[in-house]
Amino acid sequence: MTAFDRIKSGIEEMDKALDNIRLGDNVVWRVSELSQFKLFMQPYIKQAINDNRNIIYFRFASHEPLIEDNPNIKTVNVPLSHRFENFTVDIHNIINKEGKDAFYVFDCLSELQTAWATDLMMGNFFRVT
Repeated sequence: MTAFDRIKSGIEEMDKALDNIRLGDNVVWRVSELSQFKLFMQPYIKQAINDNRNIIYFRFASHEPLIEDNPNIKTVNVPLSHRFENFTVDIHNIINKEGKDAFYVFDCLSELQTAWATDLMMGNFFRVT
């Protein structure tokens, strides 16, 4: 798989509107409730499983798990602390191990905002990982 390959999201209309997701894209949704996020995440996960993707679910938030136990998905529990460096290094190491072709799903990022209390740290999170 090469960079910028088209990836199906599991939602045909969204793929058409966006001209697909590209390998390496970060897709972040601003939602009011987790149920809204699941509307996009569940078809994405189903499509990734159908496409035999390596799926990694980063679990760190106190909300209910977004993804049920599934043998096709690796769930990685990363302790959320107020130490930005520890958290991001743990995630970075897992991404290095799993590779650039893996598909990553994260818990709701709002808890990171609460832990780090700054938009700058949130922006840095996407640059580091």
